[in-house]
Amino acid sequence: MTIKSTNKPFIIFAALYAFLLGTFILAGFFINSSKLIPPPHFFSMLNNGTVFDFLLIGFSLFSAVLVCFFAVVLYLQKNTQEKSSINTELLALDGCADIIWHWNITANTLGFSGSLLDQLGIEFDIKHHTFDEWIKQLHPEDIDNTLNTLNSHIVNNTPYNVEFRMKAKDESWYWFHSKGQARFNNSGKAIQMIGGMNDITHSKAIYFEREYLIKALEKNNSELDNLIYIASHDLKAPLRVIENISHWLEEDLGERLDNSSKENLLLLRSRIYRMEKLLKDLLEYSRIGLKPEKSYDEMISGDELIQDITLLASIPDGFRMIVNKEFLPLKVNKMPLQLILLNLIDNAIKHHDKENGLIEIDIKESDLQYAVSVKDDGPGIAPIYHQRIFEMLQTLKPRDQVEGSGMGLSIVRRHIELLGGTIRVESEVGKGSTFIFKWPKKPN
Repeated sequence: MTIKSTNKPFIIFAALYAFLLGTFILAGFFINSSKLIPPPHFFSMLNNGTVFDFLLIGFSLFSAVLVCFFAVVLYLQKNTQEKSSINTELLALDGCADIIWHWNITANTLGFSGSLLDQLGIEFDIKHHTFDEWIKQLHPEDIDNTLNTLNSHIVNNTPYNVEFRMKAKDESWYWFHSKGQARFNNSGKAIQMIGGMNDITHSKAIYFEREYLIKALEKNNSELDNLIYIASHDLKAPLRVIENISHWLEEDLGERLDNSSKENLLLLRSRIYRMEKLLKDLLEYSRIGLKPEKSYDEMISGDELIQDITLLASIPDGFRMIVNKEFLPLKVNKMPLQLILLNLIDNAIKHHDKENGLIEIDIKESDLQYAVSVKDDGPGIAPIYHQRIFEMLQTLKPRDQVEGSGMGLSIVRRHIELLGGTIRVESEVGKGSTFIFKWPKKPN
């Protein structure tokens, strides 16, 4: 909003006066020429022969005095209105600003008011001084931005909305958020500016602490991811060497190996395969979310997704998988949804306590998300383990009984949470398990 001063009442009065004066002069000439009033009453001859119409002179002097009187009245009225407008704006700001300021640009004086100056013990020496003196109290890093914002407001009438630091007498710095509006004269020149300032030192401290913690967390996560990535690569080479040596021993010793030695070599290789699987899963886990995946943008129907999963899951003959028909026509992101369902199906088969089993995939759609569930009729999970199973390297049974790295559900949870979803399990011992995850229609 641009605020401008105006002199329209004075201009209207001056025009009216000129019209009346011109009319009266013409009337005087008409009266004089018609001889309706005796000339001696109106004229007097000076020595130089100039004739003056005393009536016109008197009217002119009276009019001039009248014009000056009205000009003074209008000037005082205008100043009173402007001061009243300023007071109204200052009163409005008083309810929403800690400190109110008024800058008289023409006189280059800057005044501040507000109980915050004393309440906070800031004691700024800025009650009334010049604009240049105030600028010197700003933090050096904030001066350029403050001046640029201010100049843009005065020249282009863009909003004056800025944050800066000011130094108190005790040499401490306080953060302020300042807003204001300039007033312009008829020629568009800024003549004064009114605004308010709010102390945001506490909120700024919270903001900077949060930013510090976020950066520290990002750094720690990055270092952890790099450690996992490097370790998984560096450990693969010696594992392959150990595996090759086991094969060389078996070939060189041949028939001299007894059954116990052969079993030990097989056990050694199984541990190597388990370690390789663990390293592979750790590497996969560390890569989740590091960079955008183009495959995440690929959309397929639920029917196509289930067909791909059926081919990849290697479901044993004794198991059946039933999919809710509502899932089939939906358009969903192929990845990482396919990976999530594969892990949950594999988990249900791997931990099942019977040779025959049933796996049911259901889906419920809402405005913003899908609720997908994978249910099995396996041995179930005790409630005390419902959170533990989603942690890294956690298994409920010894790895010699159920082969696995303990990373499957951790990978599932990380994929889901990274894209803005959640996952939980509903289960009791002996009653099977149901994994339910919320999948947003527009992943974050």
